[in-house]
Amino acid sequence: MAKFSLEDTIKTFDYYEALVIYWFCEGLSNENIAARFNFTKSWVVWRMSKAYYKLGLDRKDVNGRKLHWTARRDILREKVCPILRRLINDDPELLDRFPMTPPNVLEGSIVDLRPEIPVPPSEPRIPPPDPQPEPPALPPDGQIPPSQPPSDFYPMELYNAWLAVLEDDVHGDSQSLPPILIAPERRGPMWGRLIVLGLAVLLGCIVVGALAYWLGSQRNAPAPTAILAIATQQVVVTETLAETATITVTSLPMATLVPTMTPTLPPSLTPIATDTKSPIGLTKGDELPDNRVTLKLKDVVFNIGYDRIGQRRAPVAFIFDYTNHSGETIVVQFDTSNFVTEDNTGRTAECWFYTISGAVDKWTSNLNAGDTLEIATRCGD
Repeated sequence: MAKFSLEDTIKTFDYYEALVIYWFCEGLSNENIAARFNFTKSWVVWRMSKAYYKLGLDRKDVNGRKLHWTARRDILREKVCPILRRLINDDPELLDRFPMTPPNVLEGSIVDLRPEIPVPPSEPRIPPPDPQPEPPALPPDGQIPPSQPPSDFYPMELYNAWLAVLEDDVHGDSQSLPPILIAPERRGPMWGRLIVLGLAVLLGCIVVGALAYWLGSQRNAPAPTAILAIATQQVVVTETLAETATITVTSLPMATLVPTMTPTLPPSLTPIATDTKSPIGLTKGDELPDNRVTLKLKDVVFNIGYDRIGQRRAPVAFIFDYTNHSGETIVVQFDTSNFVTEDNTGRTAECWFYTISGAVDKWTSNLNAGDTLEIATRCGD
């Protein structure tokens, strides 16, 4: 019986199956995923059931025993998550690549996670009815669903996978803190921030105007009038006739000090970068080919987010396509040493490759003949 790899199976995920599995790998519960993307929890469970079915996590062995829920979670975290992250360079915005392999193209057993369980070959795909049925409703809290599917459950072959996802969801929530619901991202204008920004600009204009008026009034003010200090001294003179004369002495006016003003020079402005040079002078769309591989600069992205937890941002990112046309599988290895970029002001920034779980010093991967590997690099502080 023909078999193919776990990676081949993951490539057959559709977009939503890859989405729910990726955010499970990031530590979100089914309820968290539903809140993040404004889905219902039953919809998330249904998509997770389809992924479980493709991975074979719902199958029982010859003695009728199924995988323990901890074993299913370990398989997802230790085997499925690393492959899924590598396929998208650990960037959830690249999940729209799925499906990477159309369904029902590969023939043979679905996945070789449990060799002791015989897996039948792929069956012809039966198109769903139109309109498609809603996801099955979740059972009430504390109620255990029956082991056999009800008559209205469609399709029947996903029932065991649906039960497995429900079991994992219950045990997963009991082993962790209460879920933190993540509100969906807001779209459209943020009126509160716009109003605050407008008020700040208005206040700044008022302060600048008042300062300019004060400086102008100080510069055009008339010189202060000198005040004559008059000192009066009385000298008594006694004559023969005993008459008293009063002599008034007036002192000279004191010098008047004129205030001086020291002009303030405007602050110097730091030049702002308007362009960033790509490595070895490549421009968007340029290629470096030889008889084995081709390296193409596909895109240059500014202010791109690169950290899924802290939401840090890199000033610039370069996206390359690396294609193997040698006719054989090659080993690709990237090293970040001596990789810098420079903008038009002369400032340089270190760059690093970004893959799987973050920046790495060295990355080695196999690339089959005819395949293209997207290489993401981030540059900045």
